[in-house]
Amino acid sequence: MNKYICAVAGRSGGHIIPCIIYAEQLKKETPHSELLFFSTDNQLDISIVKDFPSITYHSQLSLNNIPTKKNFFSYFSFTFQLIISTFKIFYHLITQRPSVIISTGGYVSVPVCIVGYLLRIRIELFELNIVPGKATLFLARYASIIHTCFNETKNYFKKYKTDLIDYPVRFNNQKLLSKNDALKKINFSLTKKTILILGGSQGSFFINELIKKACLIDKNYFSNIQIIHQTGQQVDSLKEFYQEQNIVNLTFSYTAHINEFYPAADLVICRAGAGTLFETLFFKKPALVIPLETITTDHQLDNALSFSKEHPELFSVLRQKELETNSSLFIQQVQYLLDSKH
Repeated sequence: MNKYICAVAGRSGGHIIPCIIYAEQLKKETPHSELLFFSTDNQLDISIVKDFPSITYHSQLSLNNIPTKKNFFSYFSFTFQLIISTFKIFYHLITQRPSVIISTGGYVSVPVCIVGYLLRIRIELFELNIVPGKATLFLARYASIIHTCFNETKNYFKKYKTDLIDYPVRFNNQKLLSKNDALKKINFSLTKKTILILGGSQGSFFINELIKKACLIDKNYFSNIQIIHQTGQQVDSLKEFYQEQNIVNLTFSYTAHINEFYPAADLVICRAGAGTLFETLFFKKPALVIPLETITTDHQLDNALSFSKEHPELFSVLRQKELETNSSLFIQQVQYLLDSKH
């Protein structure tokens, strides 16, 4: 009889991909095991999970974001979705009875882990960022162990069992392209400087608009740059913009094969999700990091500052609030990093 390993993550490639990789590692250590994966039914979740044939069962939960506004219909809708999802979770966990549930955070992990705890299934949490997310902080009391990628993160879990692990960079076992081979594969010039722009699995509207402003302000400089750009939903408008500006580009909303583009880059411009930072470090690429900072979260800033402190030769950090009123600062830093480090 096959054993099951359960994993849960959703709404972000930064949660889903490492969660599946951790689950795959555990699967290799567990003979005759199969993988049950819970996510939301968001299209991004579905497209990412499709790239992992190791998943035997993919259960998609119709569960929207937790309502932030006091709106009766929103709360009623969310509550109804949560009830239906909980019944679905109970069904899968009772039927397949996994030996463990692992999670990298996100709100979708909360009902899965609570149901698992009620069924006496072992819970293991993986916190990828320095500052833990709300879901991980809440679920810590139900977990057998909390794995962290940063030593500082243990300070948030002093009452619980923790251990320090490596971030699961997904390219370790793959043959990596050389810079020239990567450029040739996408028909880019071997002599022009290349920028790789990563806004996360959902893209970054702010970074997208910032690069457009930079290209318009200093047309001469950026017309001699070639750009690989993960745009999110703005793929068509960015592609059209680059064409209008005669900038060589490769634009896409999301790809599971980003390992083919890192080697081509002379500079990475990115947010500060843990996955992007660890991958950039893996490829030893200089990066201009613009952390996402909102009213509800600023954990990316802590990630970025930690990397810039540990690897100052690779990581430079600019705050979004600085760039909102000063696009020239962004242009100056891009030119400095491209021209002085190569």
